[in-house]
Amino acid sequence: GAVEIIQGLTKLTAAFVRIEYTEDQSDIKTIYASGSVYLESSGDVAKGDEVTYQLSESMIYLNGNAMLLQAGNTLNAENIELNTDTGSAVMTGRVSTTLIPGGN
Repeated sequence: GAVEIIQGLTKLTAAFVRIEYTEDQSDIKTIYASGSVYLESSGDVAKGDEVTYQLSESMIYLNGNAMLLQAGNTLNAENIELNTDTGSAVMTGRVSTTLIPGGN
């Protein structure tokens, strides 16, 4: 199936999505998505075969054919771990990068 979730400036589409809530059910703890995952937030785009978004840890894990587009710069790797607080990323597997001069 096709799942589309939109909240504020964030859009997630995937074939399958599972949401895990905190113990008291008041907040989302983790979002698991698989199957041509597309995540867009404030103009940044992330794609992967599987994505795990751990909100409590401010971490996004892109697994399989991972791609991250930020400020016109593109990162491709087998896997990308992105800290949404700091903007830092760790890439594994074959990595390619396209940087736009003057970008952030």
